[in-house]
Amino acid sequence: MIKINLLPPEKRRKQIPLKRFITIVMSSFVIAWVGIYFFMLFQAAILQDTILSAKESYQLMTKSIEKKEITEKKQQVINKKNAVVTGISKNINAEYAVLSNISELVTANVWLTEFHMDEKKVVRIKGNASSYPQLATFLNRFENNKAFTEVSLTSANVTKVSNQEITQFEVTAKFKEL
Repeated sequence: MIKINLLPPEKRRKQIPLKRFITIVMSSFVIAWVGIYFFMLFQAAILQDTILSAKESYQLMTKSIEKKEITEKKQQVINKKNAVVTGISKNINAEYAVLSNISELVTANVWLTEFHMDEKKVVRIKGNASSYPQLATFLNRFENNKAFTEVSLTSANVTKVSNQEITQFEVTAKFKEL
C-alpha cells in the first residue's frame, strides 16, 4: 500500500532524511569518543603526576629511613658504651663507699692487707692486729656500722713477727647501700 500525503508542504510533518540522521548520529558518536579520549588523557596526566610525586616521596623516605637506621645503630653503640661506663662507675662507687666506711672503722693498731668485694657485695677483708683486744674493737665498730650486715670473723691466728705477736684475721660482711 502506498501512502500519499495530500497536505500542503507547509503543513506536512517534516522528516529527517536518512543521510542527515546518520550524519548526526555519527558526528555525535565521534564527539563522544573524542571527549572520552581527552578525558582519559587528562586522567592519565593526573595519574602520572601522582606517580612522580609518590616516587619523590619514596626517595625522600628511603633517605630518611637510611639516616634513621644509621642513627639507631649509633645510638645502640652509645647505649652499650654507656652501660659499660655505668657498670664500671657503679662498681667503683660501691668499692669506694665500702673502703670509705672501712677506713673509718680501722683503729691505730689494726692494718688491712687484702680487700675483695664480689658481685653480691660480699666483702672479704684480711688484715693484722697488734692484739686480740684491738681486733675485738675493730670487729665491734664493724658490726655497729650501718653500711654492713652479717659481719663475721672467718679466721684469727696469732703469729710471731720480729719477736712480736700479731693477730692475723679475716672478716666477711655484706655491704648494703645506704
